[in-house]
Amino acid sequence: MKRAFLLTLLLAVVCLPVYAQTTGSIRGTVTDPSGGPVAEAAVTVLNAETGFTRSGPTNASGIYNFSNLPVGTYLVTVEVEGFKSVLVQNIVLNVADVREVNAQLELGELSDQMTVTSSSIVVETIGGEVAGLITGEQMRELPLNGRNFLQLTQLMPGVSTPDGFNTKNKGLLTGSDMSVSGGGVTANVFTVDGANNNDGGSNRTVLVYPSVEALEEFKIHRNAYGAEFGGAGGAQINLVTRGGTNNL
Repeated sequence: MKRAFLLTLLLAVVCLPVYAQTTGSIRGTVTDPSGGPVAEAAVTVLNAETGFTRSGPTNASGIYNFSNLPVGTYLVTVEVEGFKSVLVQNIVLNVADVREVNAQLELGELSDQMTVTSSSIVVETIGGEVAGLITGEQMRELPLNGRNFLQLTQLMPGVSTPDGFNTKNKGLLTGSDMSVSGGGVTANVFTVDGANNNDGGSNRTVLVYPSVEALEEFKIHRNAYGAEFGGAGGAQINLVTRGGTNNL
């Protein structure tokens, strides 16, 4: 009896759902003028909108990695004695992004600073995920009859819906039937700030429809996404609600 109870408990733990990431990561390598790694360099990431900050040293290979960062625009500062400090600005971090920000130092005084502006056009160089992002500005500015974020999923390549797809009704009065990359209409996972938002009975109904004014952004992970996502074999629709900043 005791053995059966322990087995049931173990299965319950193993089968816990893996919810979507609502944060991003910034990582990179710090090198000297010759291209060699710089260990113990002080790296700081700062959210320019909220003042949220994280800091830490590079490892023996000159690598740093900051995970679980809230979405936003960041600054990365690199400092080490004997080299000019480096400031990389305008690093836009969206939900579940992994941004690579490398820094090559120059000899000089630490008080001297080199400023680099990150490119606004980001080319994905890490991983093979196929995903698409809808920003809060798009949700608030595009005309939506019914103000339903589901309408904007139709802008993504590979997303199709059956006849009668309804974006006017919400909750249990309708369904979120859409096929992504050829998957079944009930094979998708919807999350809000990392919490599962699917009706557990049909798996085709979104339980909570956040107002488009309350959403920061959402991303549809359509294919080849990482192991941190799970629960179904279709798309992962990852919604993040808006948060405050230091500005009125």
